[in-house]
Amino acid sequence: MLSQLSLPGKAQFNLTGYLALVYSLFLAGFFLVPNAVDLYKFYSVAVFLPGLFAVKQVLKKPVDNKLWYSILAYLVYMLLSSFWSMDFSSKAFFNDLRLAAYILMFLLITGLVYAQDQRLFENTMRLICICAGLAALV
Repeated sequence: MLSQLSLPGKAQFNLTGYLALVYSLFLAGFFLVPNAVDLYKFYSVAVFLPGLFAVKQVLKKPVDNKLWYSILAYLVYMLLSSFWSMDFSSKAFFNDLRLAAYILMFLLITGLVYAQDQRLFENTMRLICICAGLAALV
């Protein structure tokens, strides 16, 4: 199974557990890290790249959800609208493509982490809310 990768020396790496941890740290970072650029760098390296290895596992399950299709339609519209803008730029288009990939990966990882352990996910969200409240008090 993809969530358990074998490493040299017969060590096991739990990819889903790792993604749950860094996903939670990323969400908590919105309330604890004052610099958004550093938070997005963390996301791209610690969450997005490892998430690429888990995408196949998530996409194997059939999705029949109107919200999911609405989000996909919006992302496609966002990318297509670049072509009829006043000043089309391939650099801006690839930046929008990167952002769409980040959004899509965030949603896929959210689904993966929630499906793995719903109670842990809900407790983690409560803990992040407590962290946000404490950060607001400080």
